[in-house]
Amino acid sequence: MTGALSGLRVLEIARNVSGPYASRLLAEQGADIIKVEPPGGDPSRAYGPFPEDGGNPEKSGLFLHLNRNKRSIVLDPSSADGAGTIRALASEVDILIEDYAPGEAARWGWGYETLANRNPRLVMTSITSFGQTGPYKDYRGSEITLQAIGGPLHANGFHEREPLKLGGQYAHFHTGITAALATLIASRRAESSGQGDWIDISVYECQAGCRDRRSIQLTIAAYTGMAGGRLRNTTRGFGVGVRKCADGYVNIMGAGAKRLPRLLQMIGESEVAKTIDPNNLPDSQKIQLEERYQLWLDKRGKKEVVETAQSYGLLAGAFNSIADVVDDPHYDQRKAWDEVTHPVAGKLKYPGRPFVMSASARRRPTAAPLLDEHGQEIRNETTGPTTTPAKTGRISHKDLPLSGLRVAEITVVWAGPHVTQLLGEWGADVIRVEPSNKIQPFTRGMERVPNQKQIKELVGNGAPIGFPNNDPGSDPWNRTAAFNSHARNKRSMACDIMHP
Repeated sequence: MTGALSGLRVLEIARNVSGPYASRLLAEQGADIIKVEPPGGDPSRAYGPFPEDGGNPEKSGLFLHLNRNKRSIVLDPSSADGAGTIRALASEVDILIEDYAPGEAARWGWGYETLANRNPRLVMTSITSFGQTGPYKDYRGSEITLQAIGGPLHANGFHEREPLKLGGQYAHFHTGITAALATLIASRRAESSGQGDWIDISVYECQAGCRDRRSIQLTIAAYTGMAGGRLRNTTRGFGVGVRKCADGYVNIMGAGAKRLPRLLQMIGESEVAKTIDPNNLPDSQKIQLEERYQLWLDKRGKKEVVETAQSYGLLAGAFNSIADVVDDPHYDQRKAWDEVTHPVAGKLKYPGRPFVMSASARRRPTAAPLLDEHGQEIRNETTGPTTTPAKTGRISHKDLPLSGLRVAEITVVWAGPHVTQLLGEWGADVIRVEPSNKIQPFTRGMERVPNQKQIKELVGNGAPIGFPNNDPGSDPWNRTAAFNSHARNKRSMACDIMHP
């Protein structure tokens, strides 16, 4: 077996996080990545952590993580010599990923039109903060400013305080994932039609369209005229949310008509479970039950809490430290880690491939390259300008790139519906299959439809409920923003999915 992307050649002229992460995802599945670094190297070489050595550019944890399975060549992309080498390399690859400011590649002599004249099938992905056009195109963006202007900060933190940034490089990693998907979608059409594409990716727009709160909240705003944000005057409901236990923190989903009785049985309150109305607990009873719940948690470690909660049919997870994750037996059993020896940084354990393919071999991992480690080797491989013959296939370059692809979607809640949403947007025929015996509670927003009193309270606290005009109507399962934000561009059918 070979990797799913074996034979695919990629030229990466990108720095820091988004572009390198996009090409790393392709490299994991066998693509040959030529990484062009500017003189002095990718700026991420200066970022920590540095294992056992402060400041050595060959030991940057971020660079080592993002650039495994690649080859490195140093070129000045703004110089005549560097641009000439880039043009020669681009004539021989399938994909080019770059992240320089709008107009710079063209000004330096390796813009898309120039490269496409030499290699018509080339897919070029350009990643910038705000895109190649528009009033913001020349603005620079940092992680915190892009999270702020794109939207996630709007919903994070307490209403009375400043918005909170999500940790790390969330916006740029998300953009890298989007770039990898977009690049492969365009490559599918290029392989069939012989016509390449220029992909314009904006970190800002990736944030606004992110499934994690943004796309749902934008749909809610369209339905209600209200923008959800950090909630006011809110208290944590009993049975749901993060709580401290004996050795850390856990998150248990124990609220709602089905789950709250199970939670009460778990903490030894079986008699109470028989008498309460799970959706209308008096405040005094909530306080008493909260105290008993916390006493139960204080006596148990997070591993025991999670296992016990799951045995009662509750959704539960522990808050793992980095050490917990690295030592997790589940990851070890699935061989999720790659142990790689770097000539300078030494032997380290790295996150491996994010998914398993049954018919594709796992790539033998290689270390991130030393600066210009493969420069001469790559120059020797370059044969000069070539014209790639056009290929006639079943997909025209005028068609959406996933035209002809048929997808049966049998998923619930979040990740699966979002994946097929993205496929549907680019031309795939997605058929959503749902059970005929019940309405899916979370996916269609039917876990708990608020009554008019609850709607008034929620809206008063700045929390629009996600139905048009804040009204669930007689068919709330068809009206919820959470479902409608990911179910567009799909067809729907219902059947008994539990029996042959």
